[in-house]
Amino acid sequence: MYIAKVLPTKEELLATLEIVKEEIVVLKSEVTNLEQQKAKTPKILQVLGKWFGFGPTNKLDWVRFKLKVKTEEMASNKAQYTATT
Repeated sequence: MYIAKVLPTKEELLATLEIVKEEIVVLKSEVTNLEQQKAKTPKILQVLGKWFGFGPTNKLDWVRFKLKVKTEEMASNKAQYTATT
């Protein structure tokens, strides 16, 4: 039994790129917002938040991780798009 490999079309890749770009913009604004919140938080709460997973410190780490993943996804989609053109 053979499995057909379905490649996305140029239009689907462009649509995916636009969606990922929008998500990256939202995540960047969320990072700046959380950095401002973290700056206002006392140091002891920052340390406890990192250890126990609460507050802007923990959220900031998670959002930065998601931003990194989305950036890599966009690079992969761009490479795939340029390969199809």
